[in-house]
Amino acid sequence: MEQLRQVDMLSEYQVMPSHKKSHYIPFPYTEQAIIDLHALFITPGIHHIEIESVEKGRMLLEALLSSLNCYTAITCITANEIAFMTDIYDCSDELATQTCIESFFNEQCLFDCMVIEPCPKLVNSSWYKKAEKYLRSSTMSLHAPIIFVAYTKSAS
Repeated sequence: MEQLRQVDMLSEYQVMPSHKKSHYIPFPYTEQAIIDLHALFITPGIHHIEIESVEKGRMLLEALLSSLNCYTAITCITANEIAFMTDIYDCSDELATQTCIESFFNEQCLFDCMVIEPCPKLVNSSWYKKAEKYLRSSTMSLHAPIIFVAYTKSAS
């Protein structure tokens, strides 16, 4: 009997939870990249991707999330000025005013998918490191994908 080989469909695009690593998604996006990203976006856990620009990244994120059509509470944490076109709740302003980040995530910010865009302005904010540490150490990523999206070029 032929032995079955386990193939990791995401190995080319999925990056382990270390925030030091990310996988660059080149533009134009290949069909296989889109298929693999769909799988990544429905897999609970912490994921890291890197995209050329905010504009291209937002187009990709919105296309992926709308084509999946399986999330009802998509949340983002960002300091980028470009607004999302779809119904994605940006909790950044609320996080900035919280005295207890843990309570905020457990009681007020209920999400089934989260996108974090750690640009320098966001990373340097007073509350961000505590929020990121909590998201990485809590069990939230066992139930929903938390996707860190880095951009190689700033918004134009």
